[in-house]
Amino acid sequence: MALKDRYTAKPMGAAYQGAMESVLAIVIAVLLGWWADSSFDSAPWGVLVGATIGFAAFVLRLTRLGSALSAPSEDPQAGASPTGDATDAGKSGGKSGGESGGQDGWDGGRKNGEA
Repeated sequence: MALKDRYTAKPMGAAYQGAMESVLAIVIAVLLGWWADSSFDSAPWGVLVGATIGFAAFVLRLTRLGSALSAPSEDPQAGASPTGDATDAGKSGGKSGGESGGQDGWDGGRKNGEA
């Protein structure tokens, strides 16, 4: 099951689950660092490395959760043009004679005034 599909049915429950997983990532990494410090007599380096790894996992998890919760539930490729640009698909910008270009100002790589 895709991450996006996992969070479409119950977004609030998924948000709480993601927040809990994120916080636990820091706690577990710090506890592993504390264990490493006590085992190898390397204080405070184990806790610092554990906190850094835990915080990185926290940020990564929240980033993935945020993008999964804010992604639209429909297929993003459904209305895309062959070039992959869904916003200007089928627009001609009011020009005739087969000229490309739209309201976004893109003229197909031609310089101003060139045909």
